[in-house]
Amino acid sequence: MKRTDKEAFVVEMHKKLSDSNLVFLTDYRGLSAEEMNELRAGFKNAGLEYKVVKNNLIMLAAKDTDFTSMVEDIVGPTGLIVSNEDPAVASKALAGFITKFPHFEFKKGLLRGKEISEEDVVAMAKLPSRDVLVGMLLGTMNAVPTGLVQVLSGIKRKFVYALVAIKDAKETTH
Repeated sequence: MKRTDKEAFVVEMHKKLSDSNLVFLTDYRGLSAEEMNELRAGFKNAGLEYKVVKNNLIMLAAKDTDFTSMVEDIVGPTGLIVSNEDPAVASKALAGFITKFPHFEFKKGLLRGKEISEEDVVAMAKLPSRDVLVGMLLGTMNAVPTGLVQVLSGIKRKFVYALVAIKDAKETTH
């Protein structure tokens, strides 16, 4: 990679890191070229980008971002996932590949400024997506007024039944 290409990469990655809320670092040693292609395609299908990066370039790109401390002590080959999307989607994709490929390892993760472990990634992977959670919340919020309307209409309905019963009772006595 030429120096100008490296500089452009650092600028691009700095912008992505500044705009993102989630970063995962992985170790891909031991994966075949075919497995790496499958890995990249799988992340791409999930709306994520998986990049193999040189540690010194990612350290330069992370300067003055929330991820500076995360990359200070990384060693060995590093794969990078940067996302500004739903963390559950990224976690599901990563957890799936960690399970599928024994040589694919999680190094570090940072979500909205907090460091997360591999156990956290697996736990997030089990969560429904943000859209499903919002739907569940809205359904719960909608249930309260719906229940109130049904209770109030039930009172009116019972009152009408009582009036009809009184009317019927008076008609049968006359």
